[in-house]
Formats: sequence, C-alpha cells, structure tokens
Amino acid sequence: MPPFVSVVITTFNHQNFISKTLESILSQNVNFDFEIIIGDDFSTDNTRYILNEFMNKYPEIIRLQLWNSNVGANLNWLTIMSQANGKYIANCDGDDFWTNQNKLKIQIEYLQDHPDCGLVWTDFITVDEQSVTLKNQDIKRPTQFDFLSIIKSKPFLAPSSWLFRSNFKVHLLDHHYTTNCDGTFAFALDIASHSKISYIPLITTAYRVHNKSQTNYLNLYSKFKFSKGLHDIQMYYCNKYHTSFDIAKTLKCKHYKSGLPYSLILNDENFLNEAIINFNKYNISIDFFTNFLIILRNNTIMIKFLKFIYSNAGIHKIGSIIKSTLIRLH
Repeated sequence: MPPFVSVVITTFNHQNFISKTLESILSQNVNFDFEIIIGDDFSTDNTRYILNEFMNKYPEIIRLQLWNSNVGANLNWLTIMSQANGKYIANCDGDDFWTNQNKLKIQIEYLQDHPDCGLVWTDFITVDEQSVTLKNQDIKRPTQFDFLSIIKSKPFLAPSSWLFRSNFKVHLLDHHYTTNCDGTFAFALDIASHSKISYIPLITTAYRVHNKSQTNYLNLYSKFKFSKGLHDIQMYYCNKYHTSFDIAKTLKCKHYKSGLPYSLILNDENFLNEAIINFNKYNISIDFFTNFLIILRNNTIMIKFLKFIYSNAGIHKIGSIIKSTLIRLH
C-alpha cells in the first residue's frame, strides 16, 4: 500500500545541515504513513554517510537516490519526484528544515477542506549557516495566488514549505523542466494554471541563507544569469498557456529595464542589443533612467560607478535613490 505522503529532499554537500532537516521531518505529529525520498547529487563531503546512517535507522521510511556523478539540481529533483508514491507530496531542500511538528497535518487538512487548491505553502523564517534566525520582515502576503500573479511578480513561494497533490506530477514530463533554471517556479506556474495555490500565514519552515565566498562580481553574474533564466521561464509559460500579448510585452519591458545596469557592468553586449531591439519592436516607452543608461553605455566612468553601486549590497539602495532622482528631475 503506497504511503499517504511523500517527502522529497535534494542534497549536495549538506553534511552540516541534513541531520537537522531529517530530524525535523521524522518528528512530525502524524497518524498516517509517509516516505522520505532523498536524491544526493554526488556529494563530496560526509552527506552520504549521514544519509546511509538515517536510512539504516529508518529503512521503512527513507529511500535514497545516490548518483554516481553530478547530474544537476533539476534532474536530481525530477528523478525523486518521479519516485514519489504518496497521494500528497511535500518538498524540502537538504539545507532547510521544518519548525512546526504539525506542519504536514495542518497542510493536509487544508487541502482536504479545499479541493480547488492544488498546492499550499506557509510562512517561513530565514536562518544563517548556524541556524540563527536572521531579521525577518513582517510581510503581509495574499492567501491566494493564481497563474497571472505568479508569472508577473515571480514571488518566492518557499518551496521547502510546499505540500501539493501528486496528480500534478504529470506536468514534470514537460521537456522544459530539464533545461530551465528553477523547476519549482515552473512547477508553480503549471499548478496555478489548473488550480489555486494557497498560503497559510503560519511559520512552519526555516529557509537557510548561505554566506557565499564568491566575489561580488561573481554574485552579480549569478544573479543576472538567474534573472535571465526566470524570464525564459516566463516567456515559455506565456506561450504554453496562451497569455495575452500585453502581458508578455509587460514582462519583456520589466526584464530588459531591470537588467540593463547588470548588462553594462558585466559587459553583456548581447543583452543590451536585445533590450534595444525589443524596446523598438514592441514600441516600449522607456523611462529617463533607462534611456540614460543606453546613451552612456560606453562611458567607462559611469560603468565603474554602476559596478560600485550594484556590487555592494549595503549601498545598493543608493542605486534606487539615484534612479528615482533622475526620473523626478526629468
């Protein structure tokens, strides 16, 4: 008999976190059977040793997918998702953990009471690498999310807090999942196109933020690359679900305007040329700040100044102030 709930976990070099993750899941107060499926993407630390210890202790609950080479986050996640047998599926990254022992019970009761809802997620806290809670903003979120609200705003829906109906797994057969930059964003769009996505304002999950050792320049590159990847997903789903031309145009406009400073700093001529072409192609009205960047794109002093602003998180707000000031002056 299949379990009532499947919990899927992806890991990669999570030796310092995975024990806390598994303990938080195994301590859930439930009156039903559940399984835990863990996909380890060829960790080079002691993650696999820890996973095997837990599997030996809980052989009837834990199953492992251990790769012999690095396959990437998407294929790892897709594979363990395909192995999930539960009526409901919960997701948790190997460095995050659950903070409420009634998490699964609360979310299952919600889905059972709301048959029109396909996925339910919850509020969360943010912690550092030592599991110390960071300053969290008191954000008031809507309780319902639909396809348009998600594709327009790209909200962070805390995937480690998710519980969803397993029948939506069929969407993961779409070839686009093997190449996109964020399978959870794409999956949320697929679910939202067929049902409601609901939010419960109760903290049940801890989302971990890592202290990256990369240089600021590389962080900028990663953010810019990820932003472009999310835009590719937006365009794919606009076409897949036949959204209006105006919505696609708006998304393109926001993407190219917000990406211009990064393209100048990172010397991405292709993006800059694409932006200008799309502004003209779709007759997009550009603001003074955007036009200012295009005109001075070859000015080395301005590019150095932009790099200084965008490479330092602590003074990133200065960029917004300058932008607002230029728009007001215009």
